[in-house]
Amino acid sequence: MADEPAAEEAPPTEAVPEEVLSASQVSKSRDPNRTILYRHWNRPTHLQYNYIYDYRHNYYNDVIDYLDRKTKGLNRDIPRAQTWAERVLRTYTKDTKSAAFQSRHRDIELLNSIRASNSFYRLHNRDYLVKRYPALGY
Repeated sequence: MADEPAAEEAPPTEAVPEEVLSASQVSKSRDPNRTILYRHWNRPTHLQYNYIYDYRHNYYNDVIDYLDRKTKGLNRDIPRAQTWAERVLRTYTKDTKSAAFQSRHRDIELLNSIRASNSFYRLHNRDYLVKRYPALGY
């Protein structure tokens, strides 16, 4: 144990000059004048997975529900094969988080607020005309 160096003593190392490090880092960096021939696109995978999950859910949902009810002893009709349009319709009508649903919901709220404000305007206008011109006889 006497041959081992003490914990406080560090083995001798050679100091690396900073100029050498900066030169190696510069050589690894990209040349700004060089054209980039290939760029790849990082696609948002979670959106694809959500779409595929929804499609699978709507594709097999009837069969899974049939098997669950059959296991519980409940009667249910055997599910029929659905067309692509029926599955897509089920996907987008139940999804309240989709952009299409949110846009349609905002449009419906806007129409309802316009109808309400129009009815208030019409009632106020009628009351004003009755008070201002009683001879019109509304």
